[in-house]
Amino acid sequence: MPALNGCYLYADNGSGDVWALRHTGTTVTENPVLFRDTGAFISCFGVDPSNNDALYAALRGGVNSTIQRIVMTNSIPAFSNVTLSGTNLVIGGSNGTPNTSYYVLQGSPGSSLATWTALATNVFDPGGKFIFTNPMNPAVPQKLYILELP
Repeated sequence: MPALNGCYLYADNGSGDVWALRHTGTTVTENPVLFRDTGAFISCFGVDPSNNDALYAALRGGVNSTIQRIVMTNSIPAFSNVTLSGTNLVIGGSNGTPNTSYYVLQGSPGSSLATWTALATNVFDPGGKFIFTNPMNPAVPQKLYILELP
């Protein structure tokens, strides 16, 4: 899948969320959630040797575990602009489905997604773009953000 070339795929074993991280050396440039496979304990990723498609193992217990193919069905919304304006963090992006909802979650490194806080529920504009503002407190430890689709 050309859209995943150069990405590091990883998953949250508890929630089933799968991300595709891109970086330039030490700087993360993209880290969108690709999809969520609820009920699966994702244990590993691989490549189909016949066509180079990305695969993952979805452990579901008993004889129900499967090897799944990752298939792109639409564009992936992504953060493309992160700036600090005074004490506000302003995050924008594109590639969303026009006029549909999205959620922004905030959490701490190493914490379970179940403990993350919902910051915003908004709608992609007619061009698929989004922007939200979040107040920042310099005394609070590092935070991570996820754009989640319903």
